[in-house]
Formats: sequence, C-alpha cells, structure tokens
Amino acid sequence: MKVVRKFLKIMVLPLILLIGILHFILDVMAKLSCYVIGPLMLFLFGCGVYTVVKHLWNQTVLLGLMEAACFLVLFGASFVIVTLESWNQHLAAFLHS
Repeated sequence: MKVVRKFLKIMVLPLILLIGILHFILDVMAKLSCYVIGPLMLFLFGCGVYTVVKHLWNQTVLLGLMEAACFLVLFGASFVIVTLESWNQHLAAFLHS
C-alpha cells in the first residue's frame, strides 16, 4: 500500500505544477480583463441611465443584458480561479500527508 501511495504522490507533482501555471495565467488574464471590462460596464451603465431618461425601454433591456453578461464573465473567471486554487491546495495536502 505504501508503494502505491508513493507512486500517486510522484504522479501528483506534475499535476500541481500544471494547475499552478494555469492558475497564474488565468489570474493575470482576469486582472487585465478587469481594466477593459470595468470601463465598458461603466459606459453601459451610463447608456442605461440615458435610455431610462429617454424612455427607450427596449434598449434599456439590451443594455441591462450586456451589463449582466459582463458581470457573469468576471464572476465566472473568478470562480474558475478559486476552483483551481482549491484543487491545488487539496493536491498539496495529499502530497504532504
């Protein structure tokens, strides 16, 4: 049983490295995308306020949907990053056990 456990620990090392690299790349990409999506969301919000004042309800709904899509993209990226970090911590805990 110890031999199998040692073999699994050796096989976990490249997986930890791969997940760590993927986590780093996605984290940098998410932070950089915030500089693009943040001002876009602010612009969409301003356009939404304008369409409400002008009573253009169809365009208001479309702008709201675009705003929600931007929010979901950022939330989804954060969820993937946190999930990868959690997997990496669990694999590291298995390695140290």
